[in-house]
Amino acid sequence: MKEYIIEKSLIVIGILIVGITVLGALSMQLKDNPLPIGDAVVLSGSMEPTLSVNDIVFFSKMKEYKAGDIVVFRDDGMTSVHRIVKKSKDEIVTKGDFNNALDPPITADKILGKVILSIPLIGGILEEKMILLIALAVLLLGLLRKRGAYE
Repeated sequence: MKEYIIEKSLIVIGILIVGITVLGALSMQLKDNPLPIGDAVVLSGSMEPTLSVNDIVFFSKMKEYKAGDIVVFRDDGMTSVHRIVKKSKDEIVTKGDFNNALDPPITADKILGKVILSIPLIGGILEEKMILLIALAVLLLGLLRKRGAYE
């Protein structure tokens, strides 16, 4: 019974990892993301201690953003994850929690979405794309074992 629970858990985890990886890869490749959610990997310590390097964040487009929201935005070809500190009618100013200086102002159309979930350290694994291979291997082993082909 214990092996059955472990096997099923590994299959579910594998499916979730593959799904998250595929959706994340699709959302970042499409200029106008049709999916209701996207993901990004934190690449610097600018949001410490709230977010750390290699955390993965999931974000969603909102109708409105306010000061205090952590957002993912793209400006000059770079994707950043910072907190909104000021908002006016035409401009939004962000800043990394750990940074001393404010970022240059951006317009709302540069914001990809508000961070709705973060998972520590997973981003580094996903960035390497090895997790997809590992998840596929776990799924394959689970399916083979279920059919009795792997003892």
